[in-house]
Amino acid sequence: MPTVSFGDKYEHFLAYFGLGFLVHLEIKYQKRFLFLRKYSATISVVICAAYGAFDEMHQYFIPGRYMDIQDWYADVIGSFLGVMVVGIGFYCYRFFNPELSNKTK
Repeated sequence: MPTVSFGDKYEHFLAYFGLGFLVHLEIKYQKRFLFLRKYSATISVVICAAYGAFDEMHQYFIPGRYMDIQDWYADVIGSFLGVMVVGIGFYCYRFFNPELSNKTK
């Protein structure tokens, strides 16, 4: 049976979890570009996925580093879950504070 080595995938996952969390918070609560707020989750994941792809591609040019598609998968999954944590937290906040929900839209 083949063994699967996770290597640095946990580090990629955790780093991009934090990145996805913070990017989604920033886009969700900014007030300058209101059209971004409507699709904040999708835009956040796309930004993080693109950043992860560029990060993996630039490693190709650095001696001693290598590009790995599985690292990018860990980046995307981590950012997606980070974005979902913000979305679930935002939903729970509005659910348990209905009097405040009209002010946050």
